[in-house]
Amino acid sequence: MRLALARISPRDPAIGNFKVIGVINNRARVVISEYIDAGAILTYSYTFIVGVESILRHDNAPHHRSVPTFPHHRHWRGEVESLEGPDLDSFLQEVQEWIQKNGID
Repeated sequence: MRLALARISPRDPAIGNFKVIGVINNRARVVISEYIDAGAILTYSYTFIVGVESILRHDNAPHHRSVPTFPHHRHWRGEVESLEGPDLDSFLQEVQEWIQKNGID
């Protein structure tokens, strides 16, 4: 994976917007975005895209009120599921498992 964009604003690691885009062989990308204040993640979105299809996304945008873990939820190929909260390691593990199972041509 190559790093396509890394943006941290402002430079204080305890507060600000953080965004990283990683590109996998020019066909897939991982987009990680967080807003942190006082060291706590207030908003986040972790997205895995292959071609033009969003395969997986974890986020806390407040638009799926019926999900038991609202506002935290997981999009998996168009379906919305419960998600306990931001866990970048779990998200990246899911991406790795998907790539191992399906490959990226």
